[in-house]
Amino acid sequence: MLDRILIALDNAKNPQPVFATAIAWAKINHSRLLLLNVLSNQIHNAETHSEEWSYQVSDLEELRSLSQVVNNVGLMADIAQPLGHVGKKICEIANSWGADLIILGQPELPAEAEDLLNDAGHYVIHNASCPTLVVPHQTDRGFTSTIKAVDEHYAVQKSAAMSSV
Repeated sequence: MLDRILIALDNAKNPQPVFATAIAWAKINHSRLLLLNVLSNQIHNAETHSEEWSYQVSDLEELRSLSQVVNNVGLMADIAQPLGHVGKKICEIANSWGADLIILGQPELPAEAEDLLNDAGHYVIHNASCPTLVVPHQTDRGFTSTIKAVDEHYAVQKSAAMSSV
């Protein structure tokens, strides 16, 4: 039984496929979810610090919004936005929270082989203490969610983003 599912979200990318897949698994198993967005502890310089802070706040707001979507479909969710090495932090939290499954997006293919060792997704796949479900990129295929709340959430987010431009 999958009582606890950790969803590793990267709000800089499109989290919809990962989130919708996790909701589907959670509904089938009546699972509790942990919506996780790890903040990298690699700040490049002081000039980008304020920009990164605004991303942290907006990412936390996105996690809260996604948590509400989870509640709206009749499930329970916790949220977390820790600071650290992304792959290591996902594995640590999955272990301490007692996750039965980690769901994450397909890792990007690194430009060079040594980058593979630093990629968070590859780290999680090879080091997690529980099974990991990797959701493939959906750019080349049409992704249709059967979960209306997920689609509505992202439609509202897109409209809000477009209206602020």
